[in-house]
Amino acid sequence: MKYRAEIDGLRAIAVLPVLFFHAGFPAFRGGFVGVDVFFVISGYLITSIIHVDIKSDSFSIATFYERRIRRILPALFLVSLICIPLALLLMLPDEFESFSKSLIAVSSFSSNILFWQQSGYFEPANELKPLLHTWSIAVEEQFYLFFPLFLLLFRKLNTKRLIKLLLTTTVLSLGLAEYTAMHYSSANYYLLPSRAWELSIGAILAISLPLRKDINQPFSAWASLLGLGLIIYSVFSMNENVPFPSMVTLLPVMGTALIIAYSNPTNVTGKILCLKPIWGLGIISYSTYLWHQPLFAFARLREGDVTPGDYFILIVISLTFAYFTWRFVEAPFRNRKNLSRKKIFSGAAILSGAMIIFGSMGYFHSEDFIIMNDEQIHLLSYLHYDRAEPYREGSCFLREEQTFSEFKELCFKPGSTMIWGDSNAAALSYGLYKSLGELSQITSSACPPLKGFITSSRPHCSDINTFALEKIEALKPDLVFLHANWIAYKLKDDLEELTSNTILSVIQASPQSKIVILGGVPQWQPSLPVKLIKSGIKLEDMSLLRSEVYSEIHEQDMILKAVAQANHLEFISILDLFCKKGECLSSVRDQNDYEPFAWDSCHLTRSSSIQVSGKILQKLQRTAYPGTTLH
Repeated sequence: MKYRAEIDGLRAIAVLPVLFFHAGFPAFRGGFVGVDVFFVISGYLITSIIHVDIKSDSFSIATFYERRIRRILPALFLVSLICIPLALLLMLPDEFESFSKSLIAVSSFSSNILFWQQSGYFEPANELKPLLHTWSIAVEEQFYLFFPLFLLLFRKLNTKRLIKLLLTTTVLSLGLAEYTAMHYSSANYYLLPSRAWELSIGAILAISLPLRKDINQPFSAWASLLGLGLIIYSVFSMNENVPFPSMVTLLPVMGTALIIAYSNPTNVTGKILCLKPIWGLGIISYSTYLWHQPLFAFARLREGDVTPGDYFILIVISLTFAYFTWRFVEAPFRNRKNLSRKKIFSGAAILSGAMIIFGSMGYFHSEDFIIMNDEQIHLLSYLHYDRAEPYREGSCFLREEQTFSEFKELCFKPGSTMIWGDSNAAALSYGLYKSLGELSQITSSACPPLKGFITSSRPHCSDINTFALEKIEALKPDLVFLHANWIAYKLKDDLEELTSNTILSVIQASPQSKIVILGGVPQWQPSLPVKLIKSGIKLEDMSLLRSEVYSEIHEQDMILKAVAQANHLEFISILDLFCKKGECLSSVRDQNDYEPFAWDSCHLTRSSSIQVSGKILQKLQRTAYPGTTLH
């Protein structure tokens, strides 16, 4: 096919938002759509080659996969291999075990399946996975495992019928994405069936564009400019709370399609994309994409808190490494004169096998690779904390898949204190229950106590919150605590309205109930036990340790406090009780034993739950309800 420089420029438009999104720059919260742009480009370019070869009876499966190996594997293997010594140096056993699994997945093009099974794409823990970004490469390679066979199977169809068939599969895949976005969000994000439509739109372009007649140049100019605008709008308007992929993904996808269909070197969009800096970045975009996530992840593992300035430096390093990788790895391996097909296939098989063997050893024997002392082992054990009993999991704290009908009667005590919220509220419930003797508990995974809150990752939240209000009306609790990991939901712009509406609903349901809003608990990244290990701090020191997101929690607290004051309610800042100048208590004493304040990044241990609950109840006794006994 004829080379189009503007397509390489489009790659730059795709990769930059991804880098800025992973760096956490707030303006680029929708930067993940860059991957969708890549999918459409890939579908267009690869199908252009396959379709022409099939029509001319020159298509070869072996040649096709040889091209894919030359294009994808050399740089991918280089980055993966360089990650190994860094992982040995900077990771703890659990982290290295997870990394080892990802090495196996990279070698078998199943990263998307692995990361789907581990967590949602937007979970904070993913920031520490050096090979997380390989999920998109796996999606592409899975698509190209079947797509050439699909085109071969229907090669006798005329072009119009083939396009209709592809349109049908595109619509079916998009419909599946729309459905699974609301019911199985993690699978929807990672897996091929709900991503295939993006690649197939590129494929449709590759087959249909050669058929069109002369194009009106003014129309092309405006259409391609519109496409660029749709991509830019998506980057700056979307965020991790948007169901994705779904119908809204049509914005960046159709924007990409318009650019591919209508941009050319003579119109404005084409000229922008062909500018040397943009075109040059596009040329090295694959290697840039490969390098950025490991550099970001290892920086986070080493430093814990990476500043915006650090990220800018890491981006520059990514681009530098990308240039040299393109120059000395990508380009030479694509040249058939340098290496024969036999050497390419055998080399790929040997390296894949070696990575699978090493990954298997690391997965089954991670403790042999990472040496730790007894105290570090004890701290690390908290990452496997058994929360079932203190949370009353499955009964009063619902898991992701459970609906409100699965709350048990033991969770409700008429007239007693109630706590309503997410897993942070469930962690606090243990201490409240121990202090009060009776407690009504309505808590559910990743469901804040906010009427009107809707998220694709937890489709049952709305019904659970409606149920909570019904229970408040029925039980008439004396006191209602509203508590959550408020910053997890990115509700800065909506938190005030949602909280105000919730308060009004509680008052309407039970006018005599007193409402207390609790601020967020201290948080540490990636987790408090890991940070204690890497900081060399002992539990018995009961040290203050910097919370990387203290200012973010404090900002949300101020919004909640203002809402509480406006409604003449009590707000209690947990930060004020346990933190000073951005540093928070890292461990607590329970008789002669010590426990970390949180067993992961933000969930209270049993001991800290008792201490936090005690401080809250003391403050209420002293300020909000003096002379009364809380029960």
